[in-house]
Amino acid sequence: MIIAAAQLDYRLKLGAQLDYYASVCKKESVDVVVLPEMLNMPIVVRGYRYGFGEMRLKQSWWDRLLSWAVNRLPDMPWMGKGESMDEALYRRLVRRFSLSCPTTYVVGGSVVVKRPEGLFNVGVVAKNGEILAEYDKLNPIHFEKLMGIHKGKGGPAKVQMENGQCLHAAICYDIEFVEQWKFQPQEGDLVAVPSWGWRPDGWKETEYDLQFVDTAQELGVALIRCFWAGDMPLGRMGGNSAIIVPGKPILRADKE
Repeated sequence: MIIAAAQLDYRLKLGAQLDYYASVCKKESVDVVVLPEMLNMPIVVRGYRYGFGEMRLKQSWWDRLLSWAVNRLPDMPWMGKGESMDEALYRRLVRRFSLSCPTTYVVGGSVVVKRPEGLFNVGVVAKNGEILAEYDKLNPIHFEKLMGIHKGKGGPAKVQMENGQCLHAAICYDIEFVEQWKFQPQEGDLVAVPSWGWRPDGWKETEYDLQFVDTAQELGVALIRCFWAGDMPLGRMGGNSAIIVPGKPILRADKE
């Protein structure tokens, strides 16, 4: 089985990167690919669009975030002239990606969407243009809570693949709370973890890796975590997306 993490870079155009990864997945017959969390982060930080007025950031930081976001709105034609990404548009994006590599299971990262009940961090799994499952984040981090993002209602998802293996999709911090998942991973399963986060000075990536190694070994699963790379006003994205299989060397992308 061929599995991949499609690490994206905030300094490059989103659409071009997704097209590139879809073509690689098709060419290399990738079985499972994972995209990172918060594909619409440049839009999310334009807080007034979603009513994030309660974010407790210094004005200088807020101004920098807005300036950064204005210059990095997604370059995708499916976005049209609007500045928001609702669930229908997000699903169209993932379907489009999966149609470009029809034999690949696509764990579509996530986006922040506005529903009648509030804001949620959600994602979908797709294959050949079909949405197979949806998932949401049960444990928003402090930054997300400040933005008004609510606790998800469904949590991580599970999809049984054609080869009989099960694929689980959980957003970032939820990997720390496997006991909360509705569908518990079993030995031999794949666990995809779309993630988002910056790295402060002095960050020890090897120590962070150990947390994921311990989880993968404890559960007996192959774990795929996919991050962003590149700079944004909150700091440098960590990169270092990785595939962790118990008993084998960690496969890690570069920081860039």
